[in-house]
Amino acid sequence: YPAAVQGVSATPNAGSYELPYIAREIDYTRKAYGLSDVKGNTSFTGDQPLTLQDVQNDQVTVNNLRLWDYGPLKDTYQQQQALRTYYTFNNIDLDRYTINGQYQQLEISAREFDFNRLQSSAQNWVNERLTYTHGYGVAASPVNAVVGEGLPDYVVHDLPPAGSIPVTQPGIYFGELSTPNSGYVIGPSNAQEFDYAKGSQDVFTSYTGKHGVPMNGANRALWSLKLSDFSLLVSGQVSDKSLMLYRRNIRDRVQELAPFLSFDADPYIVIVDGRLFWIMDAYTTATTYPYSQSQSFQGNDINYIRNSVKVVVDAYEGTAAFYVMDSKDPLIKAYQATFPSLFQPADAMPKGIRDHIRVPEDLFNIQVQIYATYHMSDPKVFFTREDVWDVPTAQTSPSSGSLALQPYYVLFRLPGEQNPEFLLIMPFTPHGKNNLVSWLAARSDGSSYGQYVSYVLSKDKNIFGPQQVANRINQDPTISRDFTLLHSTGSQVQQGNLLVVPIGNSFLYFEPIYLRATSGTGIPELKKVILVDQSNVVYANTLAEAIQQLVGGAPPPPTNQPPQIITPAVAAQITDLVTQANLHYKAAYDALKRGDFTTYANEMAAVGEILQKLQALTGTSPTTASPSPSPRASPSP
Repeated sequence: YPAAVQGVSATPNAGSYELPYIAREIDYTRKAYGLSDVKGNTSFTGDQPLTLQDVQNDQVTVNNLRLWDYGPLKDTYQQQQALRTYYTFNNIDLDRYTINGQYQQLEISAREFDFNRLQSSAQNWVNERLTYTHGYGVAASPVNAVVGEGLPDYVVHDLPPAGSIPVTQPGIYFGELSTPNSGYVIGPSNAQEFDYAKGSQDVFTSYTGKHGVPMNGANRALWSLKLSDFSLLVSGQVSDKSLMLYRRNIRDRVQELAPFLSFDADPYIVIVDGRLFWIMDAYTTATTYPYSQSQSFQGNDINYIRNSVKVVVDAYEGTAAFYVMDSKDPLIKAYQATFPSLFQPADAMPKGIRDHIRVPEDLFNIQVQIYATYHMSDPKVFFTREDVWDVPTAQTSPSSGSLALQPYYVLFRLPGEQNPEFLLIMPFTPHGKNNLVSWLAARSDGSSYGQYVSYVLSKDKNIFGPQQVANRINQDPTISRDFTLLHSTGSQVQQGNLLVVPIGNSFLYFEPIYLRATSGTGIPELKKVILVDQSNVVYANTLAEAIQQLVGGAPPPPTNQPPQIITPAVAAQITDLVTQANLHYKAAYDALKRGDFTTYANEMAAVGEILQKLQALTGTSPTTASPSPSPRASPSP
């Protein structure tokens, strides 16, 4: 009987019978994944040509295009800023800071101590537990700044830390690394702790924190027994004033404190008032939310998730503060009632820390997977699956496979907003196609934290997607020829991540190009920049040159009028005007290199006025002398 009803009634009428249940599934799935309040926006079309005015109005976006990918930058940090063999940079994090009044996006990484990198002869108990107890400081650089032969322009660097952001307590006793001594170290002790090397001399210190397990009385014997570490019991270097810093891997530490929470895979380090802190995102999840679609998360199926907690770990003392960010989440309310001393309200978070919180990638990744289908609010459209979206893929080089685009942090001004902000974004393509159809932005700054905006593009116009742009780059004859030439000279060409940002009412794609020695031991150097809009592919030595070629004004085309007879007086005027034009052009070029697009526009306007005067005098439009070789632009195929 059930099979008969299914065949005779349910299946032929599924489109109408299932609509109420589909509507319920859409509604509850959105609620379960925190997508109920996504704001739709159709004002941004993305089909307009990029202009100099767009760039001039949005300098912050252009100045924060991320040209340093994590992989090449991590290699560069390791070779330039590790400074000693036993230091390592485990991960590159993206964040934002205000430096000299400029709000900008930085990449930052902790310089952690890796005991495994010590020579085997130095790997003894005293060094492991008493001497080499901590990492030291961070390296940080703007996302697109390049100096010298294509290297990062550091704003925090060296030992002891120097740069634009003060670091007054650089010791990292608690971090991401799992090494032989990440279980515990002792400080202070009668042995000196290695702090950092200064020239040929070593600088030593002692732990001055207040938090740790006291090694006095029976504690020492009990911990020696617990850890099966006889040296801890008998060492004369450990005193009654010593503290054990235990469980120093921050993931293990917070998981032990709150095993009922799930944690984001990417803790990130921040500098606040000269101290270093780790920020970790924690989640409450469930599998029993009614009518919600299941999705895989960290190896398990879930159908409900909230980024309900931010955990802040002091890198020096290891204290962990759990701040409840979503007080409406019933799960965290239950945990908060059970463990009231563990959690603090969101408004207790210091402002310096709050300025660095962000929508986490693990959460956004799962939301993106859900929203690709559940953005459809009409049950009929959902039933026919006619408007399903995909996460874009792109093949960054002819020899590589296509990879799914990952969400990425950017700093730019959303369409219609007044100020730039730190965002996590993801573009979408229609299912089975390569053109862009929409993009989703998660906001992280100030009172806008946690707000989502979906920008849906017109279905009547073709806006190039990442794979289509990658094809245009790979098919460009000049780029291909240059890559071949660079390979032949013994250099390894590495194409960076192809990313896209909206500027004005246009999309701007950008891809960095790195060179390194084929041996693989050379420092990656940022040597070229590719910019792409709807019309052109630009390939240049620097971002400034690429922007100039993409949106800078070209001189008027020559006319077919017969040449005029030039008198000595007119010739003198022409010489003077050409000199003025060259001066303004050089000033414009220098401004462009600094990223000062307002001055660039004013100087180019002056050049245009002079060229008009020259045209009136000569009937032609002479070309001013260029202060440097011009990049080139290739029309799109």
